[in-house]
Amino acid sequence: MLTGTDFWSLHAEPAVGLRTVVLSDGPSGVRGAVWDERDPSLNLPSATALAATWDPEIAYRYGVAAAHEAHRKGVGVVLGPTINLHRSPLGGRHFEAYSEDPLLTAEIAEAFVRGLQDHGVAACPKHYVANDFETDRFTASVEVSEQALHELYLVPFERAVVDAGAWSVMSAYNAVGGTASGFMKQIGDRTVPALDDRTKKRKDVIIADPNLVNDLRARVANRLVPVIAEAFCWQATRIERYIVSCYSAEDAGFFKRHRDNTTPGTAHRRFAVTINLNDDYDGGDLRFP
Repeated sequence: MLTGTDFWSLHAEPAVGLRTVVLSDGPSGVRGAVWDERDPSLNLPSATALAATWDPEIAYRYGVAAAHEAHRKGVGVVLGPTINLHRSPLGGRHFEAYSEDPLLTAEIAEAFVRGLQDHGVAACPKHYVANDFETDRFTASVEVSEQALHELYLVPFERAVVDAGAWSVMSAYNAVGGTASGFMKQIGDRTVPALDDRTKKRKDVIIADPNLVNDLRARVANRLVPVIAEAFCWQATRIERYIVSCYSAEDAGFFKRHRDNTTPGTAHRRFAVTINLNDDYDGGDLRFP
């Protein structure tokens, strides 16, 4: 796991080939890490205007332009597109979202993500999920039926992640149905994630690069798995997820105890291991709460 070196950057970790990664707001351009009128950014049309073209090809070119701007600004992850839905004209950030229609939003989002990532910059679709308002967005719990959740609010995320292959996703502050963050819950025959900032506030990036995953797996197998076997007389056989997590002080990030193996799809899980790579951390502490 990795925490931020500042508001917009992740620490480098040369031991695993990880350079400093800079993130930037970017639904309608790429601001970069600096708020300074002497370092202006290309001002692209708002997301709503882009969706009004009904043209995925233009959305792809929009993503390409954002990628070039990101390279100019030294940015590796653009925090966009915003693919929440226009549910009310009072929504304070609708200018950076595409539409009230999930299909149109999904089509434009998929093309944007492809245009951005085809040119080496990570997209970060947001805010997962049902974050379609600003009032009390840090504390509200969205009550939505499973049918509406899957047919409306999740459709753009499915297209952006499954079809376009987005390299990261930003979670929302709001809870969905009041269920706890970090928990997996069972709906019919599916195991699905549930979010709640009363349990966890953080941003996750899934490590997808196969070379980096293989290197991490080898290091964990050589150094950590023997410790688990010695301490618990249990042999770990596989690692399910590799993620980089950022707990931001500005967001009052935190993580409370919880179990993540309470559904049929997660019952095989035994340990969640965190490796703290902050500059002031000396290492050597292995805990299983």
